[in-house]
Amino acid sequence: MDDENGSEHCGKIIPELVLSVINFEIKAKLVKIIFDDLYKADYKFRLNLDKIIKGIHNSAVVFGQKTQNITAINDNEQPAWIIFSAQPESLPMKGKILLIIHVSPFQLKEWLLTPKVKKHQQQLVVISDPALKKLKGSERDCDTGLYTQLINPNSFGGGKALIVTSWREHNYTQSVKIFPSEDQTLYNGNHIVVYARDLPPFSFRRNLVDREVIWDGVEVRLLLLMKEILNFTLEFQHHTGKESSDTIQTLRQGNADLVVGGFTMTKELNYETSMIYPHSMDCAAFISLTSIALPKYRAVMGPFLWDVWISITLCYILAIIPIAFSAWHTLRPLIQHPSEIENMFWNILDVYHNYHGMLYWLYYSIYYVACVP
Repeated sequence: MDDENGSEHCGKIIPELVLSVINFEIKAKLVKIIFDDLYKADYKFRLNLDKIIKGIHNSAVVFGQKTQNITAINDNEQPAWIIFSAQPESLPMKGKILLIIHVSPFQLKEWLLTPKVKKHQQQLVVISDPALKKLKGSERDCDTGLYTQLINPNSFGGGKALIVTSWREHNYTQSVKIFPSEDQTLYNGNHIVVYARDLPPFSFRRNLVDREVIWDGVEVRLLLLMKEILNFTLEFQHHTGKESSDTIQTLRQGNADLVVGGFTMTKELNYETSMIYPHSMDCAAFISLTSIALPKYRAVMGPFLWDVWISITLCYILAIIPIAFSAWHTLRPLIQHPSEIENMFWNILDVYHNYHGMLYWLYYSIYYVACVP
């Protein structure tokens, strides 16, 4: 008698659980229901099916058993599927799927690891039919688990079945998202090869005692953080190319998926590759293709026309005479120390020279101004 009461109680769980997932988790505009021979012959299932159809907020279409057009849906449709089956032979390719399968939890976990199920990992949630459980008539004994799968949880590229949550006493035991979001499963199962070059602090190699080489750095740690969140594996290889063309050629040949190592965002790299938003700025990046600053003469004279800079240079040199006279009231320091001409020239530019010694012309100018009675 207890078993009959338990079975009757578990029969009420499926409609309530399915409606909770469809109406509040998936929220699909169109729901399609499929069942096979095992459920078709069950009278209690027909009653549960009527409850499900009446409880769905949006429209529902019942296809029946083993329909041939299970994947024949329009591109504009984004349906949700409710499938009652003992051993489903195929699954829809579009739309989220809620599968009620008539197998034991052990068989369910084995089925979730089959190759045909892996491609549905972000759209499939499976409910083990609670009618298979041995019950004693109490509500607590009738917990129903919702299962999904996690592809590539380790570097071996395998997968594992995991339980998302359970349904107990008209509610979920854990308040979680039943279906994983696409950004969490976009890179699942991917093995990404990363070429990295030695350029601290962005990426550098560390040699351990047992001759093992590990990579570290700002960009490497950023990738490792993304690996933990997006669930993919990384393989670091040493990149010896220093020019932008070497990096582009490496990516074109398919030898690597990513290249890290403090590369400067140049027009060539930005056009030929997909670069992330720059995370640091280099003061010499606007005049150089690398992160090494040019000599001050080339840095100043390089970006402009030569005739413009000849005119500016002559004006600066001629301006040195009145400036020196106003500082020292004589031109003798310029005659005795010709190097002061270059010193004053670069101080006029006020960017590339940091000399502030006792012979600094601005030192005397400020001194005399401060001592004027």
